[in-house]
Amino acid sequence: MRALTSWIWQPRSRGKEQPTRSQGVSSVPIQDAETLLAPPHRRTTLDEIAALTRLPTRHHNALVLTAIHNYAAFVQQLPASEAHHHAGRGGMLDHGLEVLRQALLVRRGRLLPIGGAPEQVAHQHDIWTYAVAMAALL
Repeated sequence: MRALTSWIWQPRSRGKEQPTRSQGVSSVPIQDAETLLAPPHRRTTLDEIAALTRLPTRHHNALVLTAIHNYAAFVQQLPASEAHHHAGRGGMLDHGLEVLRQALLVRRGRLLPIGGAPEQVAHQHDIWTYAVAMAALL
């Protein structure tokens, strides 16, 4: 685990003395997905995502929500950028959830596969929704 998190302790500026933990660099605790997704703004986004997938609850929880939990556990409190959009703690998680929600909004207005027969479109609706959701989360 130390190898995965060693970049946290590296200073941003090159050529200066490296700070130590006692010099004010604080660690960020590793949290579980439930804790990371608990804030109200994230719960609201998760509810919107569930409504947009229109998958049966059992399938949504097993497929989409499991992937979201894995994503949250992976990105933890990482920022999405240094100084721009979602630059604060947890910015990458917020950004990923927003991209997922937007992709599902766009998918709602599309018939997939393109040029497919109506029966094929109806039969594959949930599969395409899942594919769009996972592509957005990636």
